[in-house]
Amino acid sequence: MTIFERRLAMTKPPIVSSPPTINEEFDRGRAAEARDHSATIALTASARRHADRHALAEHFSELRLGAEVANGDLVSIEAADTRHDFAVIRRRWIARDGASVLELTLDHPAR
Repeated sequence: MTIFERRLAMTKPPIVSSPPTINEEFDRGRAAEARDHSATIALTASARRHADRHALAEHFSELRLGAEVANGDLVSIEAADTRHDFAVIRRRWIARDGASVLELTLDHPAR
């Protein structure tokens, strides 16, 4: 089981309730499209050592995180009744051949 936790999430309440603009509708469409494609996962050296030590590679290959993930979020992987926490430390969009892919870098220990 994977647990996704957002840290220090602060939002502002809407000032005025108004109908969405064309740009907002477009952004919603792009967000829905981004959710359909999962991000690739990169690990720091310390995160890779921890994952290797606890045989977590299979869990990372099954992990499906999307564009809504932000820096500072925690990704917890539960394996063998133990929770392993990793922090998202970097988001990087990689553009190649007319397509873009989001790469999330995870670190351990989660600071």
